[in-house]
Amino acid sequence: MTVERKTAIEFTHVQKKFGGKEVIADLNLTIPSNKIFALVGPSGSGKTTILKMINALVHPDGGEITINGKSLTNYRLQDLRWKIGYVLQQIALFPNMTVAQNVAVIPEMKKSDKAQLRKMTEKLLSQVDLPAEKYADRYPRELSGGEAQRVGIVRALAADPPMILMDEPFSALDPISREQLQKLVLRLQAKLHKTIVFVTHDMNEALKMGDMLAIVYQGKIQQVGSPQELQNNPATDYVARFFANTQKKNSLAATLSSVIKSGSAEVVQNKQIHVLTNGNQSILNEGKTLSAGKTLYVKDKQGVTWMINAETVLRFLTDQEGGKINGNEE
Repeated sequence: MTVERKTAIEFTHVQKKFGGKEVIADLNLTIPSNKIFALVGPSGSGKTTILKMINALVHPDGGEITINGKSLTNYRLQDLRWKIGYVLQQIALFPNMTVAQNVAVIPEMKKSDKAQLRKMTEKLLSQVDLPAEKYADRYPRELSGGEAQRVGIVRALAADPPMILMDEPFSALDPISREQLQKLVLRLQAKLHKTIVFVTHDMNEALKMGDMLAIVYQGKIQQVGSPQELQNNPATDYVARFFANTQKKNSLAATLSSVIKSGSAEVVQNKQIHVLTNGNQSILNEGKTLSAGKTLYVKDKQGVTWMINAETVLRFLTDQEGGKINGNEE
């Protein structure tokens, strides 16, 4: 009988310096199996260095890292990395390969059966809403940013690794695509139960994605716990301030009518438009349509028709974050 380990990764007194500057100071951290563990902190805090030490892209100067109870130094490097999927902010698809070829890179290196690999690729693409008949033969240049990152996620899953590392995977995407991919990863995780280490500088994203969070600041772990534990009982002033700066309202939950009232939308002079979207629909509910480059038309209470597209919504969200718009409904 196989006993499932509760701990996937453990750092014990790990240190790291770059150019004589201490980046990680005496790191002691336990990452549980089959959960999403979010490392969150500002740029330069050391969270990406921690992530890269897991798959030996960065080597510690001291201390020990174990994966599934085995010291990292006892792993053959290729075997280690084949057990770990990796999703980057810079999507890094091979530009001269099709989507299907990009997905198949690691399985082909592992000599997977070609027929099974083709079926697996089709299944994974369908799970991220990229039907193989439409996307398998496309090249990265023919994909939007959100589509390319979905392929990156599929590629990380293709060899069925027990562990996935995600380094700011959605930070370069527009707000609608980012929200969609966050939901996608959570949906996949509910089925697959991988050990996911997720790096982000965005506390809202960490709260949404993480089963457990570690707050990183100046190379040190400030606090580890569930989102609720950290919100209710911050251990340091820094953690308390970090949560105080967290955006309380999800702007994507705003309605299309809020976008109109903000002044971001444009009036449509053509009165013959018959396909109208309900103004009470949220931006997120309509996000897939907008990301696909389509336009929505909404009629306000005065009977005026307004045009809303992805550019309109981005303008609205940018102003929201800047505090210019309250988005209140009448």
